[in-house]
Amino acid sequence: MPKTRAHSPRNLLLLLAMLSACMEIPPLEDPTPNTNSDAGTFQDGGTVNQQGPRLLTTVPANGSTRVPIDPTLGLTFSKSMQPTSLQISFSPPATPGTLVWAENHTQVTFNMQSPFSGDTKYTVTLQGTDQAGNAIDGANSFSFTTAGPQPDTVAPSILATTPDSGAIGIERKPIIKVTFSEPMNRASAEAAISFTTPSGFIPGDFSWNDSSTEVSFTSTSEFAHGTSVAWRIANSAQDAAGNALIAEATKNFRTIRIYTAVIDFNPETSGSFGAPSYFRQTTFYNVAWVGDDSGANIERLFFGFQLNSLPENLTRLVSSRLKWPVSKIIGDPFSKFGALLLEPVDVGDSIELSYSEANPETVADYQTPALAPAIPVSLMDKPLRGEFDVTSWTVQDWGNRNLRNKRTQYRLRFESPNNSDQVKDQIYSDSIDNPTLATLWVTYEYP
Repeated sequence: MPKTRAHSPRNLLLLLAMLSACMEIPPLEDPTPNTNSDAGTFQDGGTVNQQGPRLLTTVPANGSTRVPIDPTLGLTFSKSMQPTSLQISFSPPATPGTLVWAENHTQVTFNMQSPFSGDTKYTVTLQGTDQAGNAIDGANSFSFTTAGPQPDTVAPSILATTPDSGAIGIERKPIIKVTFSEPMNRASAEAAISFTTPSGFIPGDFSWNDSSTEVSFTSTSEFAHGTSVAWRIANSAQDAAGNALIAEATKNFRTIRIYTAVIDFNPETSGSFGAPSYFRQTTFYNVAWVGDDSGANIERLFFGFQLNSLPENLTRLVSSRLKWPVSKIIGDPFSKFGALLLEPVDVGDSIELSYSEANPETVADYQTPALAPAIPVSLMDKPLRGEFDVTSWTVQDWGNRNLRNKRTQYRLRFESPNNSDQVKDQIYSDSIDNPTLATLWVTYEYP
């Protein structure tokens, strides 16, 4: 478990014993595992969601007209439903047939036991709960009007578009969807759709539902990050009977933005110290190195960064690069010690100081187990520096930021250090040449 304070084991046991004499200490519990398999996305892990399920989509859509009298109806919910709890009522009265569930009880389809009446407005009302017993939250009804025998002379309208107009944080090549109030003439509707800004973008292939009331499309190429996109459906779009769209519609959204944060090293969790002395006098950065000194010490170099500057609403961490400017290479560490290895670690909120005799907590920090297998890395020249891709490790630490106190930490060491001679062999950095020991360059997307 990561430490957060500099108590010795003995003092910590004494403190716990004193506290337990005057209060009841609750048992420790393991944290809820993070079950998110997508390393580039983030969730509030461990939070129990007591919000009820929401009705996401209906077939037919709310406000639809010219609906056949014998349609297949469909409902999509935001959470898995308790199937036996769902009650569907119609006004005027009508009786649904057998409910067919799919997608882990989030989608249901059904037909009616007998056809609807023609040219009639029906309102559907839903009651039900999710698997945890939470009732439907928000809108629980929708309406539609069935087709009648008379000729269709009513102009079609747009019931909904996805993304919503004014939406932000949309992916750079989104699927755009338009829902019409009644079956459309596909060719006229497709010709009426265009992008107005930025210039040079056109819709790609169109995809329709079976009833010709919903069309989906995307652009032929990606928009740039942070682009304000405007698109339109002209009133030249016609329904199946030739009635033109009641009015032109103009919509807009903004694509996901991107930013690179440059994070300076955290002195409390950065710097070098070696074994077997484990001498660490200060957190102040003056010099740092990895390798050995002219004595018996085998030095390891730690880099720690606080991720507090990253916004909670970032949607994807694109890349993370650790940059370590190097002053010089002393001796010949690579031929003597083998590969230079980088690994993620967790030394808590600080690396403990250690003076004339080894502090057990400093020893534990030096020897702390790696969180993932070490990888060999190399240095670049002109200028001499280390620049390492730590994206996957930073993503994991950000995903576990509540447990890690928004920290990400790394350690450099040589594969096979030894001290068979009294010569310094090390990669060396000092504050005169490089005032900042290291920086972390984190590029992320956000709304």
